[in-house]
Amino acid sequence: MNRIISRFCCFLLLAEMISCTNSEKSSVNPTIDSITVSVYANASIESANQYAVYSAVTGRVVDVLKKEGDKVKSGEPILRLENIQATANFSTAKSALETAKNNERQLLDLKSQLEVQLEQLKLDSSNYFRQKRLWEQQIGSYNQLEIKKLAYDASLNSVKTLKNKISITFKQLEFNTQQAKNNAETSGKLLSDFVVSSAISGDIFLLNAKVGDWISPVKSIAVIGNANHYILRLNIDEIDISQIHENQTAIVSLDAYPGKSFKAHVSRIIPIMDQKNQSFTVEAVFDELPGKLYPGLSAEVNIITHVKPKALLIPLSYLGKNNKVNTDKGEVEVKTGLKNMQWVEILDGISANATLFEPAIKK
Repeated sequence: MNRIISRFCCFLLLAEMISCTNSEKSSVNPTIDSITVSVYANASIESANQYAVYSAVTGRVVDVLKKEGDKVKSGEPILRLENIQATANFSTAKSALETAKNNERQLLDLKSQLEVQLEQLKLDSSNYFRQKRLWEQQIGSYNQLEIKKLAYDASLNSVKTLKNKISITFKQLEFNTQQAKNNAETSGKLLSDFVVSSAISGDIFLLNAKVGDWISPVKSIAVIGNANHYILRLNIDEIDISQIHENQTAIVSLDAYPGKSFKAHVSRIIPIMDQKNQSFTVEAVFDELPGKLYPGLSAEVNIITHVKPKALLIPLSYLGKNNKVNTDKGEVEVKTGLKNMQWVEILDGISANATLFEPAIKK
């Protein structure tokens, strides 16, 4: 009997200790509220159509026509490079083209000679065939017939020779003219390469060149974009990219505007992964613009992927391993739904009346 009483007392003591332990732990009850799930991403600010300007050739800057902050039109020159040799080449090519065109006079002269020779052929042909008919009628001498025939044959050969010469001259002149034209166009294009122009209408954010500088095609000399339209360029981890869709709302925080957030939306998903950083590039545009933006500003963006206005929620820290929670009735396995950095949705396993304690070993 004493042993039974002793064991019963030990059981009461253990129960009291567990009760005291649970009472010492912080407890919560599930709450019914809305939950928002988002994907986090680092981002940078770029102006619309922003691009880096490169020179097509290597050369020394002789004239800077614009400065940082200026507006520029598409095709408008920004700076000029020294082009002495290119100018000389273009001048030579133009002269060669003019010479090739002037050589067409040779063809005109040959055609004039052909016209004269054709008239002579008509005359010699008429004389020969008239003399031939007379000879057939036993009129005239054979010597006269031979003389007329030799004149006719000579005229005929002269016409054939001139036609052949005209054909060869035409082809040669056509080739020379086309070659001279190509050389002139190439030289003109090379000459134009010594003028660096803007490919778009926009604003000059950076111009890294001054008179006397040597520039080359491997180094950017300017950055041009649209100062009235900015985009956000986000890097999305490959794990999260399947959750991102166009027109999703994004909340933007900028280091330049501490304590403020701005609304944006996803405008474009570039469908190829950057192998270097294992991420995808996503673009977003502002729905609410900050007062002033500059290219290169850094930002933090949360793209909202799910919103549920009414859900049974518990703090994420109260969810243990294997989706189990510690209740006043013991450990219970639950079925979870949406989850963010603070809350997790409970779909099944406990009710709103349950009392939860933090797990002994946190997840």
